[in-house]
Amino acid sequence: MRLFTAIDIPETLRDDLSALQESKALAVRWSDPAQFHVTLRFIGEVSEARAVRYEEVLADVDVDPVRCNPYGLDVLPSRRSPRVLMLGLERTDSMMTLYDAVSEGLEA
Repeated sequence: MRLFTAIDIPETLRDDLSALQESKALAVRWSDPAQFHVTLRFIGEVSEARAVRYEEVLADVDVDPVRCNPYGLDVLPSRRSPRVLMLGLERTDSMMTLYDAVSEGLEA
């Protein structure tokens, strides 16, 4: 199975993105706002046993709340062939602390 680590976005940001979605300002197929998230780290293909182990390890990650500062929209994988609308986030100290804690857990 393909795995990635992610965090939920604040409800206020989810509401703002949902309003943009409802405005039909962009002619794209949107995901359900409940699916909106911040991908922290892509892991890739792993076995079910490894996925269970990661879940156990990541459950123990304990950091302060993360501050997310959005800074712009982009698309992935490329502008010629967009499949994902991405909201960029500034690299805050709290975001990097969480990323480091998750990375350490995955590499343990």
